[in-house]
Amino acid sequence: MELNSLNSMINSNPFIIEVTGISGIGKTTFINNLEGKYIPYCSIKSRHKFFAFISFFLLKIVSIRQIIWMFNCSISSNHISIIFKLNIFRNLLLKFIRFEAAFHASASLSRIVLVDEGVSHIPFLIQDSKNLDKNLDYFFTEFKAFLNQISLVVIDNDISDEVICNRLLLRGHKRLAGYSTKEFKLFIKNNRSTLNKIINEESRFQKVSTIKSLNARNL
Repeated sequence: MELNSLNSMINSNPFIIEVTGISGIGKTTFINNLEGKYIPYCSIKSRHKFFAFISFFLLKIVSIRQIIWMFNCSISSNHISIIFKLNIFRNLLLKFIRFEAAFHASASLSRIVLVDEGVSHIPFLIQDSKNLDKNLDYFFTEFKAFLNQISLVVIDNDISDEVICNRLLLRGHKRLAGYSTKEFKLFIKNNRSTLNKIINEESRFQKVSTIKSLNARNL
């Protein structure tokens, strides 16, 4: 699908549109080019974020079993740093708090909220965990209630691994701190594999649009 498909998606008025794709593919550039078509998550008012925080811990928008699963995925990461593993766990929890904030803001304002790397991006966070296939099956099954409410935009440009690698190096990507060139290439390969797995599960989402161009100014 190209940009006209995204235009149709926006006009269909879903509550939440999430943007995902491999690291360094240009998600931020794409989002910055979408001017006035949505409410970016960063613009959501504090009251919506506070409501989401309370909902997560008091209304239990995810179960204890699901939180335990997220923790196990985090600590089974191949990354050697304990701090980094705990940071993965924190980011997993934040994905659901952000979802709740976006959903509440969208319902309250009757506007579309665009979320960068939301719940749909979780497979990338757990891609170096043990028993990955089993964990992905769990994710797409156990969290289907969230996924069913998301319209997903996948950025999937034909950009070489070398260009992606250079972008990540220039950005100082924290996840890749201390990686060798070989490890960089493996990370990018795993990213591409994870993206394909997300696309293969498109029936789990409300709607999926794959964007090949980053020029969104004419939407």
